[in-house]
Amino acid sequence: MSVVDAKYVFLRTSAPRVEHLYQLFGYCTALGLPHGHLVYAAASRHGPSDPVIRRTGVTVTAHALDLGRPLADLLASVAVLADRIAADTVCLGGER
Repeated sequence: MSVVDAKYVFLRTSAPRVEHLYQLFGYCTALGLPHGHLVYAAASRHGPSDPVIRRTGVTVTAHALDLGRPLADLLASVAVLADRIAADTVCLGGER
């Protein structure tokens, strides 16, 4: 199982907004998960980030999808992201 929170906002800095981290931390805590995912509409930087919420054992990975891309490209990006999250879920539930 994995928890994903989609935000229709831009990720403008190197880390997600603190209130987004706290919200996802609450979801992870309620579900007993050590890792959650934030998905943003776009980013001013490239690549996912993995902030760790200190002294909790919870890691949050932030992803960004460029909604300005052609539909076929966007759908391909969504499929890749879904595969990453699914693979992460399998690893977290099993042998990591």
